[in-house]
Amino acid sequence: MVKERTTLVKERTTLQALRKFLILALTLTIALAACAPQQATESPERQVATFVAMTVSAQNAETAAAQPLTTATTAPTEAQALVLPTLTPIILPTVTPFVASSGSGGSSGGSSGGSGSGGSSSGSQKYLCTLVSQTPNDGSPATILKVGDTLDVKWTLRNDGTKTWESTWPWSFYSSAVDTNVPSNSTLTMSSVGSQTSLGTNVEPGKMITLGVELTAPGNFDGRDPIRIGTAWTIIGDGTKFCKVDINVEVIRPGMTP
Repeated sequence: MVKERTTLVKERTTLQALRKFLILALTLTIALAACAPQQATESPERQVATFVAMTVSAQNAETAAAQPLTTATTAPTEAQALVLPTLTPIILPTVTPFVASSGSGGSSGGSSGGSGSGGSSSGSQKYLCTLVSQTPNDGSPATILKVGDTLDVKWTLRNDGTKTWESTWPWSFYSSAVDTNVPSNSTLTMSSVGSQTSLGTNVEPGKMITLGVELTAPGNFDGRDPIRIGTAWTIIGDGTKFCKVDINVEVIRPGMTP
């Protein structure tokens, strides 16, 4: 860099000296021309134009010398290709399908209104039954009782399990519910009179038995509308409740319309 500046200074000094020399030479030429015999010479205007042209040329040369040297621009090299790491696939564990164990089995059926529980809560195939018939059926006129009336209900059940029902197994009350819009009626039930408390006979698989209960309607209830009471009964074998059946009755007071 210092060497280039030194060269530029020298060239500039030389051009300035040359310009001074040209001015001096032109001045001498004009003076000699005035003293020499009259000859066909260039006019002063032409000489001045020539001097101006030489001066401009010298200035252009000086300007070119003062300009910095053009540096070649090196094209940037291509960026190195980006190499992405190879992704390792994630292997999910195989989900083992859930297999539900057998629930409460058995069939249910019977006449309209009644129901028969198919089996025990443990789902054992030993305790299964089918409701074959019910008397009276739910919704029949016989199920409309006045307060204090009694109703004899019978269910015929078939043993569809693998175990013989024993004669000593209990035939027992299961639950009761009241449909009413008067809260004071919610505790009313159908009481049982003279109902059997056990099967009384063995029932082998495929055989049937008829079980019954005598129900008595409540002696009174509150409100101006009839009430409906549902009651359910069940067999209890080896401590297992199964073969649940139920009936629904409507209870009215004298003068009420069902």
